Amino acid sequence: MPAKELSFPDMDYQLLDNGIHLHIFKKSTRAAIDSWISMAETLINETTPNDTVCVLYDLSASGMLPLSYGTQRLSELTKKYPKRSKTRGAFVIPPSFLSSLIVAFSRLLHLDREEMRFFPIARRDEAVAWLLEGVRQAPAPIAKEMQ
Repeated sequence: MPAKELSFPDMDYQLLDNGIHLHIFKKSTRAAIDSWISMAETLINETTPNDTVCVLYDLSASGMLPLSYGTQRLSELTKKYPKRSKTRGAFVIPPSFLSSLIVAFSRLLHLDREEMRFFPIARRDEAVAWLLEGVRQAPAPIAKEMQ
């Protein structure tokens, strides 16, 4: 049972009992990315640079998100908040050629506060285990409602 749930038209958010922040992308749209960035900003504002936030990004329903727009929005976010919490993110992605390109491209990004790994849909449990093994501290909850 999730500790907290929020629903947006193209994305759902859940704070799981184990402290993982789950983003379930329902559609591959700019609106989904905007919702994700909004949730990321909320997390940044409610955590400190010493915190580590574990996030599971589930793209099994949406497929890959708009890459150019997502990269642009992420770049804006990291510039706006250079002193943000560390993020440990696991992406659950469908198998495809585009997914392989995204994984290769992500290795070229030099994000200093983010650690990312990609997992096939069938290995979601492994993604959760990887998130939890890297952090053995209290999770950073979202205290405020997103409306």
